[in-house]
Amino acid sequence: MRPKILVMSAFGPYSGRTTLDLTQLGSGLFLITGDTGAGKTTIFDAITYALFGETSGAERDGAMMRSKYAEPDTPTEVEFTFDYAGREYTVRRNPEYERPKTRGTGTTKTTANAELRLPDGTVRVGKRDVDAAIIDLLGVSCGQFKQIAMIAQGDFRKILLAETKDRQEIFRKLFATERFEKLQGKLKAQYLTCNSEYEETERAIRQEIEHIRCPEDTADMTVVRELAEAKKGIFRTERVIEILNALVDADDTASTALEAERDMARTQIDAISARITREQELQKTALSLASAEAGLNETLENKKDCDAAWKAASARREEADRYGAAAESLRHELPRYDELAASQAKEKQCEAALKNCENAKNAANEAVTASTEKLAKLREELDGLADVDAKLVNAENLHQKRLDEAEQLQDLRKMTDEAKRRETACEKAAEAYLDARSKAEDAQGRYDEAFRAFFDTQAGILAEKLADGEPCPVCGSTEHPKKACRAEGAPTEAELDNLRAVSETAKQAQADASEKSAAARASQKEQESSLLALARKILEAESMTEVASRLPVRETECEKETKALREEILAYKATKERKEQLTKQIPVTENEKSEAERKALEAETNRATAASELQSARQRSEELKAKLPKPDRAEVEAEIRQNTARKQEIESAIEAAKDALTQCEKQEAAYREVIKTNQALLADRAEIDLEAEETARASLRETVREKETALREIAARRSENDRTRRKIAQLHAGSAQKEAELRLLKALSDTANGTLSGKEKITLETYVQMTYFDMVLAKANVRLMTMTGGQYELQRSGVAGNRQSKSGLELDVVDHYNGSVRSVRTLSGGETFMASLSLALGLSDEIQSAAGGIRLDAMFVDEGFGTLDEETLRQALNALGSMTAGNRMVGIISHVGELKERITRQIIVTKHREGSNAVIVAD
Repeated sequence: MRPKILVMSAFGPYSGRTTLDLTQLGSGLFLITGDTGAGKTTIFDAITYALFGETSGAERDGAMMRSKYAEPDTPTEVEFTFDYAGREYTVRRNPEYERPKTRGTGTTKTTANAELRLPDGTVRVGKRDVDAAIIDLLGVSCGQFKQIAMIAQGDFRKILLAETKDRQEIFRKLFATERFEKLQGKLKAQYLTCNSEYEETERAIRQEIEHIRCPEDTADMTVVRELAEAKKGIFRTERVIEILNALVDADDTASTALEAERDMARTQIDAISARITREQELQKTALSLASAEAGLNETLENKKDCDAAWKAASARREEADRYGAAAESLRHELPRYDELAASQAKEKQCEAALKNCENAKNAANEAVTASTEKLAKLREELDGLADVDAKLVNAENLHQKRLDEAEQLQDLRKMTDEAKRRETACEKAAEAYLDARSKAEDAQGRYDEAFRAFFDTQAGILAEKLADGEPCPVCGSTEHPKKACRAEGAPTEAELDNLRAVSETAKQAQADASEKSAAARASQKEQESSLLALARKILEAESMTEVASRLPVRETECEKETKALREEILAYKATKERKEQLTKQIPVTENEKSEAERKALEAETNRATAASELQSARQRSEELKAKLPKPDRAEVEAEIRQNTARKQEIESAIEAAKDALTQCEKQEAAYREVIKTNQALLADRAEIDLEAEETARASLRETVREKETALREIAARRSENDRTRRKIAQLHAGSAQKEAELRLLKALSDTANGTLSGKEKITLETYVQMTYFDMVLAKANVRLMTMTGGQYELQRSGVAGNRQSKSGLELDVVDHYNGSVRSVRTLSGGETFMASLSLALGLSDEIQSAAGGIRLDAMFVDEGFGTLDEETLRQALNALGSMTAGNRMVGIISHVGELKERITRQIIVTKHREGSNAVIVAD
């Protein structure tokens, strides 16, 4: 990348638009010089910001680069044109910033933007796209670019003199070795985690040993003693598992024997329970037999009574049939009552229909009358609106004329206001002219007075230059016994020239003011002429006074007339709309009248038909009443219910007697069946001693409970010991695997973190940084040997100060003049500068190499040359000059005077009250 043109607008200390054509500098060394704070480093900031949207300093961002000296309408932006691979690119970028509004108070925000013009003319817009395109083109990030292209000497002095721990932090950023530091931490964390897990497993095994249960009657005292020691923490896991196996096996054997004894007792209990249960059932059967025999006798007596009751009830069946026939005969007469009710209902319907027809007839006649009256009123109203269209057109024409007149009056008002403004301007111009004339006359007076005083004292001025032995320019005498003296207060020639210049400036200001006053007066006359021409037309006014008096009056009148006409037009439009409504409404009303007349005729026809139907319904009702057995239907229905109830009462009594007899017969059969069954069960009965049997069963049940209690105790102990055995075996397997893993992780962690016993404290990250450091030193020594005439060479120290602190990045210097190796801290100020500069240049070369061989054809070196003597400065410049081979530019940012003499191609930055400025000076 080779810079061509840099444009800075309101950027940093540069208040205006500053353009630097960097092609004027050619190749080789050039100097950026100027006062402190003038903005030398800002030039590199501008290049960095244009390319990447960031500045070279971490404390400055794009939004802070808005110049405090800039005018509100001057945009803050940077435009940078450069060549890459023989093709030209232009990037322009501006930050987001607040600036004062050009009008009014407050601020307005300008949003950030970026655009990149490619060699083929296409343009990429937007920060994200431009950032990606720049990085893809140059092959370096912003951080790499700043490390390669800007050598800040103070930063690399820190690298040169830093200790290993400090240099680690610096190299971590430069060579991105954070991933190795993270790997160290991860390995250590894994080791600590694994160690914690191993110790946790061992604690878990000790906790499980506490749960081991040993029988109280154990005869093996060796097992008891070993378990006691294990619970105190003295154990081998394998032996603990063997003891648990023996305890579980012993409990299995004891449990089998107890289960056999318990099962034998349960069999005996079952046999006794069966005998007891059979005897108890036979006792219940004997009681049931006695009860059934007594019940049978009672049932036989009851059966005789039920048979007599049934025969008596059956004798009334004919009486029930007579009541049923009478009820059925009356039920046949009920439909006639329904027919009468229907006829009477129809009679009421006919009466209602007749009334409705009469109401409809009256309503229809009223509608005919109303529509006739409404039609007459509408026709009368329409006749009164015949001339509304003509009135509306006339009012609209008058309204438009008033609107046109109002527009002319408005133009006249604007011309009047402009005439007043020009009159005011004319007066101010006249005042300015009088003031300028007064100042010119005053300046001319001072000059004339000084001119006279100057010539009055010329003899004194000549006498001041006379010396003994030299001829007088006036009389030629070489003796000057009585010299003339300068008049007190007389001006010098320079003061006279200054007063003459002031006078000429004042005269020019007078002439300018006179010209402006004349122009203002002419403008005023022209405006008045145009105004009066329009005033004559619409106001018949001949002077500005008449315009001022008549214009507001006519404006008020015109506004009132316009408003009145507007209201009149609205009224006429409403009337016209009413006329249109009437024209549409009259035919509708005519149709309504015709429809009302038709409905009146139809209602009369319907009324006659309804009257005839009512007469027929009344006649039919009278005929039906004459044929009924009783006048009231309710009397007939009551007699039907009475006969039906008597029939049902007799039939229910017959049925109840029959049911009672049937129930007695069923109960007799049931008792006889129970007696037969129980007699069969008791035929072969053999009695036993229930009390003796109960006593034997209770004794056996107590034996079973004792065996089950013992079995539960053994089962609980065996279950706990078996669970503990499996848990300890599982934990022991994991512990062995974790122990092997722990040994491996400890070795890796100690190696990576530099904590191996008896070894130097070199971490993995430091080891990687040592490799980078060696490559940087190889490149740096090429420059340092040149700068020091082959005297000094940097090398990484091979021995740490002690084995208790971190090491690996200590730095020594080899003095080839005396063959000594010593710390870089022993170098003088100038030697330290050359060493740090060499280190910086070597680091820049290495970073370029690590970035894929990217080459930037421009580099900047910031300060540090003030500490060098003349010879050292020459050697440093020679080393920097060697870097310009191949058309490369190297810019030195410095205010050292010797550099200004040695480097003729310069960018000179000057600082003013209004901001800084930069110009290029090339030989």
